[in-house]
Amino acid sequence: MRAPRPSPVVRLAKQRAFAVVGPAATVDTFTAGKDMLDRQQLGGLVTATVMSDGNASNLKQAEALGLEVVAVSLQQLIVHLTGDKSERNGVGVR
Repeated sequence: MRAPRPSPVVRLAKQRAFAVVGPAATVDTFTAGKDMLDRQQLGGLVTATVMSDGNASNLKQAEALGLEVVAVSLQQLIVHLTGDKSERNGVGVR
C-alpha cells in the first residue's frame, strides 16, 4: 500500500521552511533580515530555522556561505509556528 501524498498545503509549508547549520557568525550573516523561526546554539555551532519565500536563491546563498541546509519536518515547522514566543530562546521573531 502506498503512503498517501501530502496535501498541497503541507508540501508548500515544507518548501518554505528550512534550517541552516554552521558557525554562529556565518549563520547570523545569512539570517540577517530573514524571518527566523528558531535559533539553537551549542558552542560556536548554530542551527537556525528560517522561512523562505520559496526562492531558490536563499538556498544557493546558504550553500555559498558554506552552511549546511537541512530540511525541516512538518512537525518541527508546526512547533516553531505555534510555539510560545518565550520558548524561542530569546530570538525576536514576529
